[in-house]
Amino acid sequence: DNFWHSQSTFMFFGQREPLHIMCLYPGYVYTASVAVSRLGLSELSSACAIGLFVVLFDLPYDIIGVKLLWWSWHDTDANIRDRHYWVPWTSYYFHLTFACSFDLIYQKAKRYFVGISGIYSADEIQRMPYAQQRRAENWRGELKASVLTGLCAMPFGILQFVPGY
Repeated sequence: DNFWHSQSTFMFFGQREPLHIMCLYPGYVYTASVAVSRLGLSELSSACAIGLFVVLFDLPYDIIGVKLLWWSWHDTDANIRDRHYWVPWTSYYFHLTFACSFDLIYQKAKRYFVGISGIYSADEIQRMPYAQQRRAENWRGELKASVLTGLCAMPFGILQFVPGY
């Protein structure tokens, strides 16, 4: 109970979580994933870069959100006392670790279930050899990777976040 959102039209989890928050952060992760996929980094480097990109996308939003009273943090919690422009450093650390864990688990699961990892456009898939095209179009493997990521990203993110918290 160290963080509060202002009331919104659609609220969840006992009037504590607005719908727009649940829609916004996946957009950050997706945008960061697409941007980083074009850099040609390894899976581990890509996951770390995605975490950094998400922090860069979220930084102005967090600062403006505090100033416009979209949310606030309790002042007496020692874990969030150290701040940068009224936003606790742990907020940035949270976004970094959870985006990193989400992408790392998704890429490893996609490599395991589909046989390839990364984000490919339709043109890139067309230029692939036939056997690799078949693997890239494996929707069942994508579904398995997505479900596994949904189940494991939060626990793995917690494992990354807690030591620094």
